[in-house]
Amino acid sequence: MPRQEADLKLRDLFIVLVLCASANAANWSEPLRVKIGWADDIVVDRTGFLWCLAYPDGCYKYHDETSDWLLDIETPPFGGPACFDNDDTLWVFNDGIGIRYTRYAGAVWSEGVNIPFFSPSDDHPGITADSGNGVWVGWLSYAFGYWTVACNRYFNGAWGEPQVISNPSEPVDNAFYSIVTDPYGRVWLGWIGSYSSMTLDTFISYPRARCWDSGQWSETMEIAVLGPDVTEFKRASRLRLAPDNEGGMWALWDYWLTSSDTVALEACHWDGEEWTTPETLDVTRMIKGNYPGGDIAVDTAGNVWAVWMHRVEADTGNGDIYYSVNSGKGWSEPASMNPHPAVDGSASLIVDGEGRVWCIWASFREGEQAVYSSYVTSLGVEEPVTHQTLKPTLTVEPQVGREFCFRVLNLSEPTELKIYDAGGRMVNELSVVSDEGVIWNGSDEGGKRLSAGVYFAVSAGTNLPLERKIILVY
Repeated sequence: MPRQEADLKLRDLFIVLVLCASANAANWSEPLRVKIGWADDIVVDRTGFLWCLAYPDGCYKYHDETSDWLLDIETPPFGGPACFDNDDTLWVFNDGIGIRYTRYAGAVWSEGVNIPFFSPSDDHPGITADSGNGVWVGWLSYAFGYWTVACNRYFNGAWGEPQVISNPSEPVDNAFYSIVTDPYGRVWLGWIGSYSSMTLDTFISYPRARCWDSGQWSETMEIAVLGPDVTEFKRASRLRLAPDNEGGMWALWDYWLTSSDTVALEACHWDGEEWTTPETLDVTRMIKGNYPGGDIAVDTAGNVWAVWMHRVEADTGNGDIYYSVNSGKGWSEPASMNPHPAVDGSASLIVDGEGRVWCIWASFREGEQAVYSSYVTSLGVEEPVTHQTLKPTLTVEPQVGREFCFRVLNLSEPTELKIYDAGGRMVNELSVVSDEGVIWNGSDEGGKRLSAGVYFAVSAGTNLPLERKIILVY
């Protein structure tokens, strides 16, 4: 091959490599210190503003680049995982004796209230709001002789009965880690089940998940199977779930390899039918016995982000927050978000209303522990991310009852909701003009109560057919 031709090929290869690297380049903002101390959770309200719950100080709100983080809400009665419901009421849970919560609706915090749970040993709650203005909480319970995953839902002003999500008859110790709501209104719970015995080669960990869809729970999904492996003892932890924008789900977890005292970080994706083979994002040393503590999120453009703690100094235990991004062509090489000679950890990810991806973490810098934040707008550009139009989804609560509340999520224009009986005869027509929903009380268009039985609600005026089956009872 002539030298000139070889030089051209090398130049072309260099350009391709540069373009590939640029495609996954992320320009994180300079770190902002939120507060001294620690943070319990980060949440986004319905207007898209970012909040950091910093017990015992109160709630810090990110206003804009000129005002930074400001303390906005008084100190809650206790700290813990939090979320905003669809009425913009802020809920905060804690793990004390049983599962309890407090609410802030724009005036003062409510008193701490216990929800129906199984035993005083129930703890480690997680929380999410669903599309029907309900609030879900998942937690860990030892009421059945093994650690099991449980949940409850607040709807129409009352809590339901607690439910067991993992199989209580299995001789498995479970660890609950994640509860999220996807764009289609489905509520997902993620946990890790571990089988073990006195011999290391029989230890198996299962990252698992179930989702609540149209009034019922899916079968338990095995996200991945770790073991049995006679050469390694693998203990998985820190499972995190993140819905994508098209009805799929991402999972991120880490597991400890005792033979080498290292921790591997893995991720995989559910496309609506099956989970992909896990991919390893990073392998790092344990930092003072702590796991990497990773988190995962999907931005409004569909890019998948992961962050975690990576040990960079073996002697001091110092570590940086590393990140990787998957824009549809695989995960980028791990890179430090903000190199600093300190112990950085407890990283969390969230996407605000402007499409910015935020990382919140704790760092021991300048002799004190503080909470820091940094964000990235998109891959290699400074413009805000263009929001992706989500598909409309029809939900109904309950599926069996005397009265039903229908909502069309991601509604772009008013739509008509037609009610049909089992014989295909239209018996009523309702107008849906917002995501607040519409109530059907089981009557026909003339106001006469219909007989009990199976009915179907079908919406029109959206870009895909939406249908829900309901059962009217008296």
